[in-house]
Amino acid sequence: MLFQGDLIMKPDKKRFAYLAYECDLLSIQKVVNDMCLESVVHLNTYTPVFENQSINEVSSVDVSADSPKGFLRGVATEKYIYALYSGQIGKNKPIANEVYVFDWEGRAVKKVILDRWGVCISVDSNDERLCLMTKETDGGEERYHYYCYQLN
Repeated sequence: MLFQGDLIMKPDKKRFAYLAYECDLLSIQKVVNDMCLESVVHLNTYTPVFENQSINEVSSVDVSADSPKGFLRGVATEKYIYALYSGQIGKNKPIANEVYVFDWEGRAVKKVILDRWGVCISVDSNDERLCLMTKETDGGEERYHYYCYQLN
């Protein structure tokens, strides 16, 4: 699926953000009423590189291995959107050590560079601690480790 990603909701349920896996797309929507949404911001600096996978009369495209991976995971708090960003090309695509922090208007607040590469993040509701999950494969066995970081 081309534009799969994380759809995360602000705790007050008045806004949500979409973060794409295959590019750096961030889209924030405001819930106006139960049936209506209003776009707050749509940020995107690159689109995925595609490869033609068509066979005979069946048209198909896939994301190229040369295309940088986008956001791996997103976390929402009342104040911020935390986005674990990969930007990697090749075999290390599904890991990241960069966390971009945005406010709910889409403004960049800060960029956090972690000392480890991980696959998933979580942040406490007070925006004080970030937890990173790492994954190691050793002889076919997968091991997961968790590391916590102070954000302030």
